[in-house]
Amino acid sequence: MHAQADGCGGRKRPQGKLHALADDGEEVDEDTAPQKAVHLLLAGGVAAHQALARGWRISVAVRSAARLSPDVAAQARVGIFDLTTASEDELARFVRGHDALVCCAGLVTEGEKFVSLIGRVISAIESIDSAARPPSWFMAGAALLDLDENGRRGVDLPKVRDTYWPHRANFERLQASNLD
Repeated sequence: MHAQADGCGGRKRPQGKLHALADDGEEVDEDTAPQKAVHLLLAGGVAAHQALARGWRISVAVRSAARLSPDVAAQARVGIFDLTTASEDELARFVRGHDALVCCAGLVTEGEKFVSLIGRVISAIESIDSAARPPSWFMAGAALLDLDENGRRGVDLPKVRDTYWPHRANFERLQASNLD
């Protein structure tokens, strides 16, 4: 199982493609790999479109289907609920049974609301039996990238820290979780 703040495990990836890793960490050729059901929570339009373009079956959770592009709405399994008020049980039921989860939910500018949301998503995944949990990736901003070999990150810089502190809080919650 892979639970990574940047979804890339520190590896550089070509731009413009979604990438998959096998359980052994080897990159999978997405053009020939079997179709997988990819679960995207409030993914940005680009991520959902890229997954669909690869032929992946996806599920998305949204507050309103009207906000989805017509092609995503027509091809995805759409769960209509508000992630900010959904219970951990509701979130776990939606996540269960998928091959992977890519969490792009929330906005860093919402501060504590964003931190609470990601914390509840992590708790929901933790509540699923470890053998049944999908590999999970949590997307975050560039502020979490290492600046140097001393472990300093972009979010450590004063002007960056003031806005992007929620990414650090979410990363620390993920590190403290029992997710791999």
